[in-house]
Amino acid sequence: MAGLDRLHAELGRELGQKEEEAQRVRENMRLVESVIKLVEPDYDTRQVVYLRRHKPNMVVKKRAHLSRHALDVLRRASRPLMVAEITDIVAEERGLIDLSVEDRDRIRNSVYCWLRDNDGKLVTKHGRYPSRWELAVIPRLHAVVAACCRYHAARNREVPSFRSLYASARLSSDFRRLFGDAPNCCLHGWPPS
Repeated sequence: MAGLDRLHAELGRELGQKEEEAQRVRENMRLVESVIKLVEPDYDTRQVVYLRRHKPNMVVKKRAHLSRHALDVLRRASRPLMVAEITDIVAEERGLIDLSVEDRDRIRNSVYCWLRDNDGKLVTKHGRYPSRWELAVIPRLHAVVAACCRYHAARNREVPSFRSLYASARLSSDFRRLFGDAPNCCLHGWPPS
């Protein structure tokens, strides 16, 4: 009985995949249902769930790499970006130029799911549709501190501790200029030119 159930489910999957062979598949399903009725007359074939094949994302193998790349794009952005803009930048920087519509949609959906899951934690959403995304305040503060470390290291200065950098960053005029009084002001870069 389990084998007949599996056969019925596989035929249902083929029915969804191949529309040109739909008539042949429907006929095969009717034959399998009649055999099931012969073996067990009270069995309800409507309870058989059709199998769906999982199609892996071959463009982006690991979602964590894509989310890190999207976060990096948001760090460098001078304004809030839409998901489509983030997707285009990520695809361009990864060298994925000749993408099909399905592959571009897969990347866009992965970026959107990551943004939605981290809304309020790492990123902030502005507006309803189309939504624009930017870094949340805390990651921007981390970006300021990391940029300050790179700034000091590039000039062969002693890099201060993170605690003192956070304290000085919060009090500095550069921090107020970058973030303003409103917490949702975008980060434009460090050090100031």
